[in-house]
Amino acid sequence: MSPDPFASAPQPTPAGRFVEVWASPTVLMTFDGRVLEVFGFTDANRFHLAFSPVVTFSEKRAWMSVKMDVSGTLTFPYDAARRPELDGFAAIVAAAVAARDRA
Repeated sequence: MSPDPFASAPQPTPAGRFVEVWASPTVLMTFDGRVLEVFGFTDANRFHLAFSPVVTFSEKRAWMSVKMDVSGTLTFPYDAARRPELDGFAAIVAAAVAARDRA
């Protein structure tokens, strides 16, 4: 019997559910433990956990970025009042990346 290839997959989301947060009235971010998605632009943007997505915030103005370790950065404005929820979302993504790196 071959080993389960998903046995070490990170499980940062509660009960395997999607985590969703609105960055603004028109930008929705979701994370299922493997893929971070950003909706609200011409195309949906997807960032797979394998490429170590990092969510960061500008300290000068209400802009945030999703960056991968291999290429590309998506930067967009967010509602400052939503920052606590967005910080929590960023922490969940960071925990998933860290768990994957330890595996």
